[in-house]
Amino acid sequence: MPRDQRTVFGADPESYDSLRPGYPAALLDTVTAVAGIRPGDRVLEIGAGTGKATRAMAERGWRLTCLEPSAEMRQQLATVCAGQPAVTVSGHFLETFPGGDRFRVALAAQSWHWTDPDVRYQRVHELLAPGGWLALTWNTPRRLDRSLDADLDALYGAHASGLSAREPGAAGVHRGQWSTGELAASPLFGVVLHWRHDWLESYDADRYARLLATQSDHLMLDPAVLSTLVRGLRQLVNRHGGRVTLAYATDLYLAQRAP
Repeated sequence: MPRDQRTVFGADPESYDSLRPGYPAALLDTVTAVAGIRPGDRVLEIGAGTGKATRAMAERGWRLTCLEPSAEMRQQLATVCAGQPAVTVSGHFLETFPGGDRFRVALAAQSWHWTDPDVRYQRVHELLAPGGWLALTWNTPRRLDRSLDADLDALYGAHASGLSAREPGAAGVHRGQWSTGELAASPLFGVVLHWRHDWLESYDADRYARLLATQSDHLMLDPAVLSTLVRGLRQLVNRHGGRVTLAYATDLYLAQRAP
């Protein structure tokens, strides 16, 4: 049976949780200030994954309903949110979530591009309380040292010709940027506000290779092919000095529900 790329991240949730970047505290400060959210307010998290954003929201006292369709990711999420009674986890996709309660904020962190563009804005509009806010955020990486490019192209050409050697998450973020254009054009939401935070993170050869392997297109590869690719990535980075620095831009887009 073909695997669903939306849920393939569950193949290795521990690596996803330990390697994927988190979100700066100022991001949630901005959501709090703009949306006027207070402890006890209801928040819907769309595609919660392993809780990269969930933990920080729970610590602010928000009552969270977290949608995560991957059973393996839900298990990891439940582990990291143990002891947080205000966190409820659901296995639904946004499109199938039955709703019930209305939410002050619906937040999608690195996940909005996996939702159905034909129904997602209408669905969130239905789930938000009057005056509620939709918050979309992504981490966009950019590799500072381009000296790896030619060797990366050769490595991917030899072992995974269907993929391009790229920064982790870039393809999803590009889809996300198109989504924010859709958001600005939607009559269901008001003016789109934008906030950005720039930061750096350095990876050794092993962490960088395993980070790339957490991408959904890599996880769709045959496991033996992926293992060979990761080994080659590790060797390549070590030949080029042993470290890779990524410049991240964390973008947040906020839009208020129209009446």
